[in-house]
Amino acid sequence: MRNVITYHSDVGKSQERAKHNLSLALEYAEARIPVFPCKDGSTFRKDGKPDRGPITRNGFKDATTNRKRIRLCWREHPQAVPGIPTGVASGLAVLDLDRKGGKDGVAAIKEWGFDPDQTPAAMIDTPSGGLHLIFRHRPGVRSVARHLPEGVDVKADGGFIFPPGAWNVLGRYEARSGDFLIDLELGLPLWPEALNPPATGQDVARLGQPGQEDPE
Repeated sequence: MRNVITYHSDVGKSQERAKHNLSLALEYAEARIPVFPCKDGSTFRKDGKPDRGPITRNGFKDATTNRKRIRLCWREHPQAVPGIPTGVASGLAVLDLDRKGGKDGVAAIKEWGFDPDQTPAAMIDTPSGGLHLIFRHRPGVRSVARHLPEGVDVKADGGFIFPPGAWNVLGRYEARSGDFLIDLELGLPLWPEALNPPATGQDVARLGQPGQEDPE
């Protein structure tokens, strides 16, 4: 019966992962970055993809920096993985470059005219081989990517990501270089205006729905 992913499923590994993710959630909360609990990818959504969506009813809207609330939540859901809301809630905007399903968002965005290697944004490697470029949120930036090539998405208001260190059954999210929390403290570059959609009024914001948004 295909309803549970079994890799990394031994008890010791599961307990290690749970302890690690709780510590990570508390670390980000201490840095005043709100977090909320997400599923670990060990079960599947209706579309057959691993479920990594929010656990709580209100999804990313339940993000908090309250350590007591975080501990209580993780006590109830010990296998939860910390997610970070994007947009105004965290002050972060993310360019999400997929590398799966025949897509190569990194190559596509370079061909489009934006080179990730030439930006000072913080970079996060995802378990599936993708790349997140983290910028400081610019007022007015929306989760709109219709103007960008296939394999490229934008995470702003209504979206979320997994931070560096987050560990689910698919693997870990890793900062490509440096320390992400130090980068946040020192200040990330502002979201590039070149990545915004043309001012035509034709784009439709793809706001994430709790439990449905795919963070990769």
